Amino acid sequence: MNARLKLAMKFFLILSIAIALIVPIYATTFLYAFKCKSNDENSTMTHESRLRQSDRKDNGDTLGNMAGSFGYFQNGKIAFMDMIGYKEEKNNGLDVPRYHDYVGLFQDINISFEGAQGISGFYAVGSFPTKETITSKNVIRFEDFSRNFPQDLDTELSINHSAKNFKVNASSIMDNSQKENFSYSFLYDATVVKGVVETKRTMGVTDRTDLEGISLEQISFMKGNITVIDHFLSEKPS
Repeated sequence: MNARLKLAMKFFLILSIAIALIVPIYATTFLYAFKCKSNDENSTMTHESRLRQSDRKDNGDTLGNMAGSFGYFQNGKIAFMDMIGYKEEKNNGLDVPRYHDYVGLFQDINISFEGAQGISGFYAVGSFPTKETITSKNVIRFEDFSRNFPQDLDTELSINHSAKNFKVNASSIMDNSQKENFSYSFLYDATVVKGVVETKRTMGVTDRTDLEGISLEQISFMKGNITVIDHFLSEKPS
C-alpha cells in the first residue's frame, strides 16, 4: 500500500470514528475495493468504475464530485487495484445551519501491465461552493499505424506505440461542505514504454466579488518512453 493511499485511508477511518461520536449527525459511508492479478502472461481484462455525487444547495447552486477510472489490458501480465471511499454527513440538528453538511471521497488506483497493448484512464471532477470547478483527466493509450505503412519507411506514422508496458500510481481526494470550503487533490505518477499519454486539466472560478474570475487550462500530449508526474492541489480551508 503506497503512502498516499495510507494517508487517504487514515483520513477516512479517523473521520468515520469521529462522526460516529457526534449527535445528531447522520452519515453515509461506503468503501469499494477491487483487486486483480493475472496468473499467467496471457490475460486480458477490462475495468471501469465511477462515483458521482451531487447536492443542490438552498440557493439553487449544485455542488458535486465525480471520480473514476477505466482500463483495457490485452494479452499480458496484469496487477490491478482500484479503491473508492465515500463519506456523507448530514447534520439534522435544529440549531445547526444546513451548511455544516459535508461530503468527502477518495479514489486510488495502482496498475502494473506488460503485454500486447493497453489503455488506462483516471479522472476527477469537483464543483465547489466557491463557484470553482476543477477537472483532471489523464489517459494512457496505444496507437498502431505501422501495419498500414512499410516498416522501412522512416516517418512518424510508421512507428507503432502499443503501450505494452506501463505502471500507474494515482489518487484523488475531494471534500466540501455546504459552507464555502473545499479541498481537491490529484496525484498521478506513471511510467510508459512506447505509448501515448494525454493529460488535461481545467479550473474555473466565476462570480467572485473581488475578481472577475480565475481560470487554468493545461493540456499535454506525449509519445514514446515517458515518465509522468502530475500533482495538483487546490483548497479553501474553513
